[in-house]
Amino acid sequence: MALNLGAITVALFVGLYLLWRQAPRELRSAEPHFETRNWLREAAPFALAAAAQTLLTQVDVVLVGGLAGATPAGLYAVAARGAGLTLFGAAAVGTTLAPTAAELWANNEHARLQRLVTRAARGAFLFALGVAIVMWLFGPQFLLLFGDEFVGANQTLAVLSFSSVIDCGFGIAGLMLFMTGYQALSFASIAVAVVVRIAVDIALIPAVGALGAAFGAVASIIVVNVLTSWFAARRLGIDSTPLGVLRVRSVTG
Repeated sequence: MALNLGAITVALFVGLYLLWRQAPRELRSAEPHFETRNWLREAAPFALAAAAQTLLTQVDVVLVGGLAGATPAGLYAVAARGAGLTLFGAAAVGTTLAPTAAELWANNEHARLQRLVTRAARGAFLFALGVAIVMWLFGPQFLLLFGDEFVGANQTLAVLSFSSVIDCGFGIAGLMLFMTGYQALSFASIAVAVVVRIAVDIALIPAVGALGAAFGAVASIIVVNVLTSWFAARRLGIDSTPLGVLRVRSVTG
């Protein structure tokens, strides 16, 4: 944790230095203007969504530990980290697409935005599917990297990898809601998914252990993606799926 804190601190100061070097002189000499009330109003859903997303991704380990014991919780945590590798493509897409998506939406360039969203969703899905296939075929070998005792988490790893494929298969609707001013809808979707995950975990973990938490992950991911995809289609007129399976209305103005 100390090394992590140190790395974050170094990255912060390096980033600030590079930003100062690249900022135009006019920007550095400009008089600051603050709209604190508006910023807080817009930021609140982002903060709530971030908290809900953290709870969504961490509550499984807590519930497995509480309902099944420390050993299953450790196995589940490793399987979750392995399955998380499938989402690297989606993370890269989100980082690069987010500012462009916000700009195109603000400029009413909806056709161009739709093309970018479709390409990005396809890239994230193909990456997730490729990594998931590796995990399905070589899961035991991957888990051996952590120790012989972790091979028992292979089924959990397979189910969690499947849940990540489903996540990317629905596309990037949540990101689109965040970048177009509908972050409150994204937060509401995540909050519902948290409730679903907790309910499924409590119902299944006592019966099937960590595997029950993996099924809870599948259920919650389906819920959050169905909701965000529906909101994106209805409010934005954007089909966020890789295959374009949603019927969306046109958006003008």
